[in-house]
Amino acid sequence: MNLRKWQALYYSLIVLGMVLFIIAILVDERLTVIFGFAGLASAIGGFILQFIVWKCPHCEKRLPTTGTLGMDHCPYCGNNLF
Repeated sequence: MNLRKWQALYYSLIVLGMVLFIIAILVDERLTVIFGFAGLASAIGGFILQFIVWKCPHCEKRLPTTGTLGMDHCPYCGNNLF
């Protein structure tokens, strides 16, 4: 799997976690805990996946997590990321 697909996967997990949190607020009391834990697990999974995978495939250095929208080249080695 290339870096762009991994990026889409961990962003999707984080967004899914936020959506589940919103659903947890809106549903019945009995389901709040289930949706809350599912949202928390999804968001944490997305952040962990980002921490593990978000690095340059050439020099293996961790890429910055902020300001990466539209970043196509590694800021350290200059190679193409995707």
